[in-house]
Amino acid sequence: MIGPKIISAATSKGGASKSTTIGSIAGAFAKRGASVHVIDADPKLAVSEWMVAQDPKVENITSVAVKPDDFSDYLDDQDFSVYDYVLIDVAGYNDKTLMLAMARSNLILVPLQPAATDLRHALETVKAAKTLYKNFGKSPLYRLVLSNIDHLAMQEQIFIFKEIMRLKLDRFNTPLTHRKPYKTMQLTGYPPHFQEQTLSVSKAVAEVDMLIAEIDKLIGNHDQRKVA
Repeated sequence: MIGPKIISAATSKGGASKSTTIGSIAGAFAKRGASVHVIDADPKLAVSEWMVAQDPKVENITSVAVKPDDFSDYLDDQDFSVYDYVLIDVAGYNDKTLMLAMARSNLILVPLQPAATDLRHALETVKAAKTLYKNFGKSPLYRLVLSNIDHLAMQEQIFIFKEIMRLKLDRFNTPLTHRKPYKTMQLTGYPPHFQEQTLSVSKAVAEVDMLIAEIDKLIGNHDQRKVA
C-alpha cells in the first residue's frame, strides 16, 4: 500500500516561518479534500495550538503535539496510511528530531525570511540533509520557501535572492509574502483557505495554491526519496 506523502518544515533557526508554512499548506491540502495529519514536534507548539483554537474545527486536518523525545517512537508506532499527507513541524535548531524528520520526508521544506541569518541557517540545514542522505547513497529532495516577503523589494531581499542563486540552492518560485491572513491564522487557528474571504485573503490563498502546485510537481508521483 502506498503511504502518505510526508513533508517536513526544517531549519536550524527559529522564527523562519516553519509553522506558518505548515499551517498554510495544511489548509490548502484540506480545502481540496485531502486528509492531512500535522505532527507538531516543536516545543513551542505553535501549529497544534492554532488547531486547538479552531471553532469549529477544519475538516480533514488532524494534529498532534509530540515531545521531541517521543518523536521517533511516534513515527514508528502510528499507522499513517489513512492520510494523504503528513506534515511535520520541528524546533528551530539542529537536533536529532530535525534529522529524523528530514530522513522520513518525501520533501523537505526549508523556510526562511529574507535575512542573512535565515539564509545561513537554511544553508546549514541543506548541508545537513545532504550529508544525511549521502550516507544512504541518495540526495534529499528539498526546496527553500521564502516567506514574509515585502511587496516592495528591499535591498536585503534582493541580496538574499542573489545569494540563493549564487549558492545554487533549490527554491520554490512562489514566496509567501507579508500578508495579514498569515497573522490571522496565528490568532484564530484558521489557515487562509478557511478564513472569511477578503481581497487580502484571496491573494494569500492564490499564492499558497501556487506553492501547492509546485509541491505537486515534485512529489505528485510519490517520490520515495526518504531514507528512514
